[in-house]
Amino acid sequence: LSAKAIIDTWNPDVVIACDDNASKYLIVPYFKTSSIPFIFCGVNWSASEYGFPTNNVTGMVEVAPTRHTISLLQQYAKGSRVGYIGANTFTGRKSIKYIQEKEKVSFSSGKLVETFVEWKQEYLKLQSVVDMLFWLNPIGIKGWNDSEAISFILENTQIPTGASTDAEIQYALIGATKIAEEQGIWAAKTALRILNGESPSDIPITRNRHSQLYINKKLAKKMGIRFSAEILERAKEF
Repeated sequence: LSAKAIIDTWNPDVVIACDDNASKYLIVPYFKTSSIPFIFCGVNWSASEYGFPTNNVTGMVEVAPTRHTISLLQQYAKGSRVGYIGANTFTGRKSIKYIQEKEKVSFSSGKLVETFVEWKQEYLKLQSVVDMLFWLNPIGIKGWNDSEAISFILENTQIPTGASTDAEIQYALIGATKIAEEQGIWAAKTALRILNGESPSDIPITRNRHSQLYINKKLAKKMGIRFSAEILERAKEF
């Protein structure tokens, strides 16, 4: 059964819909003006393109602490040129757009790639054309192999790299990362508010506020980078 068919059959009192695809392909075409309350979470950067909020839809937008991560990278970079790399997906394209427009980050170079081979080529190229590199999610890259990618990164990384989710820190040196649980906790508490009688239209759309600092000590050792005592005290190690 499709998600729409399940909702139609169950007729739930409230629905929590996670990530952009759920908003784009489920809420917008079928339930945007429904009597069923919907709570979205994990929608990257903005919900305006979906026409949210509506009378029955509210949620939490997911914003990456990109500028914080880049400020950390600048401590170890030899220049100011920032690059990016990730999968050529709807989420990847949306993230780059909003990082540039909303976070005012100017990328000197970078690419969203289709295949693992293309990723290797771009990763090597970026080592010599930018001074620091920002990671986006590689999920969606055809042929992606985690263990091979990590070995390749350890062998070839010459510049500091950063990530803004804990899923990408295994590929990067350092990152101020989103805390995924924040989205789920807020959505669950909001669902309880709606079940207790509040209307989604009375609950404003919000955004995540918290972050966790991570460091990749294995990559740091390979690159000869020593973290400050302050970072070591605050950070979780990958």
